[in-house]
Amino acid sequence: MAPNSDDFLKRLLATFKVEAGEHVSAVSSNLVALEQSSGEEQVGLIETIFREAHSLKGAARAVNQAEIETICQSLESVFSSLKRKEINLSPALFDLLHRAVDALGKLPLSIGTQTTAPEKAAVAQLAQDLERAAKGTLPLSKGEGLKKTEEESLAVPSPETLPLHTERGLQADTVRVSTAKLDSLLLQAEELLSAKLTMRQRAAELREIKSSIGGWEKQWTQIHPDLRTIQQSLERNGNGHGHGRPNPQLTHVVEFLEWSRSFVKSLGNNLESVTKSAEQDQRTMGSMVDNLLDDVKKACMLPFASLLGIFPKLIRDLSRDQGKEVEWLAMGGEVEVDRRVLEELKDPLIHLVRNCIDHGIKKPEERNRKKKTPRGTVTLAVLRKSEGRPCAD
Repeated sequence: MAPNSDDFLKRLLATFKVEAGEHVSAVSSNLVALEQSSGEEQVGLIETIFREAHSLKGAARAVNQAEIETICQSLESVFSSLKRKEINLSPALFDLLHRAVDALGKLPLSIGTQTTAPEKAAVAQLAQDLERAAKGTLPLSKGEGLKKTEEESLAVPSPETLPLHTERGLQADTVRVSTAKLDSLLLQAEELLSAKLTMRQRAAELREIKSSIGGWEKQWTQIHPDLRTIQQSLERNGNGHGHGRPNPQLTHVVEFLEWSRSFVKSLGNNLESVTKSAEQDQRTMGSMVDNLLDDVKKACMLPFASLLGIFPKLIRDLSRDQGKEVEWLAMGGEVEVDRRVLEELKDPLIHLVRNCIDHGIKKPEERNRKKKTPRGTVTLAVLRKSEGRPCAD
């Protein structure tokens, strides 16, 4: 394959990774919502998950990602059966579906490397389990017949390693731009600040020169009467009224001084015009640079919701492992934060949420003894002026 084709394929796979991450994030969040919903709300969520799986399958097929395509095809079968009401939702089915989403969450991260035999076997086993579930026959246990090595090969990546993905509902009227390009634009916009400061300095220097000419004009005003007296004396001598002949050198000096006055006055007028234009350009340039820098900084912002998407699945898994009932509430997801700051916040927030479940929420029987509801709540509030932090109840 030609070098240009290799570069194109790399760019295509990089784009697919981003798109796959968005689809998987949407499937995961909607699957958690489906597990907590009932009635007509479930119908809409089933249809949404079906469409996401179908879209991901098509994208995977376009870049020859057979394992992802296989799992998506089997997911489609399950949700088609759910749409036709041939099978019912159950805890065992949800566990299987979450296994499939976990696998889809890992596979895009390994794009560009050769699929191992255990991974292929795990995908085949998972697809088989999903197809059996679509026909109403769930496996007896998690990954019936699935060897431990195969199960580990499709283990879900930890939330700390997952990239931030904005919810698809927030992607309307947007285009994907690499972070490297955004960083480059931000750097160039920041460098324009020096040009803005330079223009301000030049305008100040012009004002200083204009002020110097103003000082010259004051001095000229003071000596002008003396120069006028000399001119009159020269004129009298030239008309024969004086006792001596006019001095030609002195006449030339007086004429030069008069010409200099006119020249400096004209220069001052031109300088005033140039100074006004420079000040106007400086204000325009300053405003443009400030607006550009502000817009580029905004382009580097992400809504906090792009980070919150990893928590429903994380909390579901942690609470099930510990035998606890936990409800997740998130507020302020629309607040925008610099993506670099958001990335740094991810690990600390995951640690805090883990601690909330590990130490802040007790098991249902213990909560009942303390006359609390069986289900505890973890709330994360993101505020612009005051601190938003996870809390447990």
